[in-house]
Amino acid sequence: MRLEFLFSPARSGAAGERPAARRAEWPLREMLVTTVLTHAVAASAQGMPDERGASDAPQLEAVTVTARRSIEQRFFATGSLVVVDRKDIENLGAFSVADVLRQLPGVQVTPTADGGVEIRMRGMDRNATQLLIDGQRVASGKSQLPIDQLPSELIERIEVVRAPTAEFSGATGGTLNIVLRQATIQRETVIRLTDNHVWGRNAGQAFFSKTGPLGGGGAVPALRAAPAAPAPAAPAPKAAEAPAAAADSGAPATAQAEERAPAATDTAPAAALPSLPADAQPWSYFLAVSSTGYVVGSDTHRRTVDGGSVVAESDASGRYRRSDFSLVPRLNGRLSASDQLALRATITRGRFSGRYDSQGTGVDAGGAYNALTAESYGYERRYLQAGADWTHRFADSKLETTLSGSQSRDEVDRAGSFTQSYGAASATSPYSFLDNRQEDLWSLSSKLTGTSSALLWSLGAQAEYRSLGVNTLSSGAAPVSLNVDMKRHVVWGQNEWELPANTTLTAGLRAETLLIQGADAGLPDGRRMSFLQPSLHTRTPINDDLQFRVNLARVTRNPSIWSLIDRSTPSQGSNSISNPDTIGNPNLRSEVAWTLDAGFERRLAPQGQVGVNLFVRSVKDTIAALTTLVGNRWVEQRSNVGDATVWGLEADAKTGLGWLGLGSDWTLSTNASLLQSRMTSGPNQGSRIPGQARYTASMNVAKPMRRTGGLFGGVALSLTGPAQLNTSPGITGRDNARAMLDVYLGGVVPKLGYWRIGVYNIGNARYDRERSYPDGAGGFAQNSSVMTLTPRVYLTVGTQF
Repeated sequence: MRLEFLFSPARSGAAGERPAARRAEWPLREMLVTTVLTHAVAASAQGMPDERGASDAPQLEAVTVTARRSIEQRFFATGSLVVVDRKDIENLGAFSVADVLRQLPGVQVTPTADGGVEIRMRGMDRNATQLLIDGQRVASGKSQLPIDQLPSELIERIEVVRAPTAEFSGATGGTLNIVLRQATIQRETVIRLTDNHVWGRNAGQAFFSKTGPLGGGGAVPALRAAPAAPAPAAPAPKAAEAPAAAADSGAPATAQAEERAPAATDTAPAAALPSLPADAQPWSYFLAVSSTGYVVGSDTHRRTVDGGSVVAESDASGRYRRSDFSLVPRLNGRLSASDQLALRATITRGRFSGRYDSQGTGVDAGGAYNALTAESYGYERRYLQAGADWTHRFADSKLETTLSGSQSRDEVDRAGSFTQSYGAASATSPYSFLDNRQEDLWSLSSKLTGTSSALLWSLGAQAEYRSLGVNTLSSGAAPVSLNVDMKRHVVWGQNEWELPANTTLTAGLRAETLLIQGADAGLPDGRRMSFLQPSLHTRTPINDDLQFRVNLARVTRNPSIWSLIDRSTPSQGSNSISNPDTIGNPNLRSEVAWTLDAGFERRLAPQGQVGVNLFVRSVKDTIAALTTLVGNRWVEQRSNVGDATVWGLEADAKTGLGWLGLGSDWTLSTNASLLQSRMTSGPNQGSRIPGQARYTASMNVAKPMRRTGGLFGGVALSLTGPAQLNTSPGITGRDNARAMLDVYLGGVVPKLGYWRIGVYNIGNARYDRERSYPDGAGGFAQNSSVMTLTPRVYLTVGTQF
């Protein structure tokens, strides 16, 4: 028997409706949805066959719900928000988080020579993008959780937050919140084995996860429907809409939007359905273990031309092997009818090692020479994070409290030599760099949300303590030992009002104080930064499937602690304008921006969506990386480069491809962003923000995996436009446009598992960069570099039951 239940969730502000008039609809709709879904979950827990084996219990083959949770989260969230959920990730054929990120609207992902990625939103500086895991800021610097290589099976959803509200500290570029898988009562086991092949080398990967009810139970008692004509009841509980994750509360970014727009798994309000005793609702768990191996690296050709002649040319190759081990346990359950507790932890350990070699020729005052660089590189990272989320429901409000802590340690060990030969004479200069870092973070946050009215309010506070320790030994420099403490205190609040034309207005204010104390002479004891972040958001439904939204906010982006620390990190290999040293800047000021986002969002039948968003940023004290010549070495330093205006247009769409004559399960996901900026003051006045691409675009066509068997596959194309690299006066340059193409094909063997072959980075994805700078003799030299990444082949077998 197949049961199809069509559900159209109540929509806040639908045309011709007022919030108060809609309240009576919620209990009945949620009662029907919950009754059907609870019976389906109970049947599944008692042994729904699917491919997993027979059962004597009555069963439903499937439940089809028309409204996808990710669509409703986007429609009902405060602020401009795009949600990529589990189904989207599977359709994208994504193998890691990095594969998903470069297919998100307005996100610019650039691989680095050592196998990492640089992430920019709206093309702004990479530190202008805020990265969250489960709504919590992760550790800074390289010691953070390896976001780029997290297995896609670990991800529940990724949220692109374009506009801030009071609840979280915004970012001038935007926020990416990665929500990890959570514990559920549905039993599921996933096993995946993979080999990835590149440069003639192989690296194995293994992933295992299991989720379900804790203990020997598994059946969920069916809820009984309330009478057909229930007595008047309070509206469904709703929390204040947050556009993104409650970055400071630890809650998933769209948790509040989920309450506003109930989806397939939502439960009915207490007034419509009787509450189950706490002991009748089983605790659930999730456990994931992964061992991930990668072979990474790049080939780079550099060339310098001065006066029409080649004065330097080199070829470099980096070959590294990376391994990451991760353990992710989760535990959810009810302490009582009013209290719920979630415990979570993430433990990772990563090792990265390999060689960097380059050889080249050149001409200088001493004549023609040969140059040779050989370096061994070792890196080890350990990361531990644990947290507890407690929720208590009062009669007309909800209190959410989160306590979390993390510790990260990493060690970089580099040793190499640079040899320069003039004929038979040669000189070798050895060098070494040893860096040990540790970062500890504690955070306590709480949020109180009203639930008795269709118009919402919320209040919150947070206290955060972060401690950083750095010990550096570098050849030719004195040892560096630094200890920095950072204390953050936050209070915030927001409220919602009803306006004419079915419009709702949400206004909020966030007050934040940051105190930095450290042993670094460049960080005076007691450096204090305080700011207010006001925000306004309106949402106006035009009809049931189309709405218009506007966000206005003031955002302050404080510099990264690592950017403030006054220390130098030497370049890997020979120093050049395209391979500079990096140094800190204790005098770096906060970046402040007024932000405006406005756009239309529309649902597409049966489960698609399309959105168009216009954004404007007026930025003061813009932070960007400047490359300059200091003595005889090129250095890169983050600096305040003046004021700027940033604007652009973003469009995205998800839809089926039945209209092209393909099967109903074929999907299309596509997005495009046109980006523009102009420095209005400073040394680069009239230029664009350094590194901002003129456009980004991606398209993914996929036939998703079906448990009933058959082939699946897809193709993904991502494009990144050219970018200016104007930094210091007289130094100009550009990154050329680039493209990346991925293809995968697989098949499902019913009751056994699946196989998949993927070829990623078809065409080598050349990264071309050109720089021009004064040569000291009244002319200009041109430096060009071309980095290529060899195609990677994945072979995967797995099963899910």
